Amino acid sequence: MWPLSELSLATATRISDWANLALIGSLIAGVLSTFVIVQMGNIKESHWDRERDQSKERIARLNNETEHLKADNLALQTVLLPRHVGLIGLDGPPKALEWFSGFEALAGTEISIQVAPDAEAQRTSQMKLRLCFRNLAGSHNSLMKNGHVLHHSEYPMV
Repeated sequence: MWPLSELSLATATRISDWANLALIGSLIAGVLSTFVIVQMGNIKESHWDRERDQSKERIARLNNETEHLKADNLALQTVLLPRHVGLIGLDGPPKALEWFSGFEALAGTEISIQVAPDAEAQRTSQMKLRLCFRNLAGSHNSLMKNGHVLHHSEYPMV
């Protein structure tokens, strides 16, 4: 049936011994391969743990830097908030009435304001001019803007 069935006892024993040795060798190679795979996995895990820790530290540093930048930005925004002269009094008379009291004595005085090309300077000059118009009603008031003199009735109130 089998072509090897005609082998002698000595030849069959030798082939059987070689096959057993090959099986034992492959089992040892399998055990060694498994051991190497497990050890290399542990080494890779330790590298990943180290990199994960470094990433966490970097993320923490960046989050800290972000919070500092947010705080700096908020401080800058607070500094750059538009300032107002105090035309409106919320729980009492406007503070501007107190600050600029005595302007009535200047009624009839011509006023010119040179405005810088800056939003805050323009806003402040507008508020000061409004105060003057309220306190010096009827006087001849003008504003110098970009080289042009505007009469108070022509000045755009924002």
